[in-house]
Amino acid sequence: MNISLHSPINAEQLARFIEKMNTKQSSHVGYCGEEKNEILDALLNDFSDKELEDSFIVAYRDDRIVGAVGFDIDIDEKTAEVWGPFLEDGERWDDLAVSIWQQASILLRMNDIKSVSFFLNQFNTVAIQFVSLLKGVCRGKHLILKASRKNHQLSNEH
Repeated sequence: MNISLHSPINAEQLARFIEKMNTKQSSHVGYCGEEKNEILDALLNDFSDKELEDSFIVAYRDDRIVGAVGFDIDIDEKTAEVWGPFLEDGERWDDLAVSIWQQASILLRMNDIKSVSFFLNQFNTVAIQFVSLLKGVCRGKHLILKASRKNHQLSNEH
C-alpha cells in the first residue's frame, strides 16, 4: 500500500475529502468551505488562476485520498493561499505533509510565487507545526464572528 502523489483524479472526491477534514477544528483551514457542494464549486469555478490539476497535489493510498494541499494562486500578485495541508487521521503528518509539500512546491516555482499564506484554525496543531517546520512566520491572529439569525433579536432602539 504505497502512497502516490499527483494532481487530483476526481474533483468531487477531493471536495468530499476536504469537507470531511475541514469540518473538524483540528484540521480546519479558514480559506475553505465546509460543505462539499460549496467546496466543489470553488474548486471548479473560482479556486485559482490556474487549472485544478496545476493547483493541487493529492496523496493517494490505492484509490483513497489520504492527504492534499492546494494553492489558490493569484498570478498577477504572485501569491498563493494554501488549502491544507489536509492529512487523514492516523497518517504520519511529518512524513506525508513534507512529501506533499515538496511535490507541491514545484507548482509554486512554476508560477513564480513569491509568498504563500495560511489561514489555520488555532486547534489545527498539525498544520501549525507544519508551518513552523517550514519556518513560517505568524503575522497576527484573526477573530471570526459567527452569527446566526436564531440568536439575534431585532430592536427598534439605537
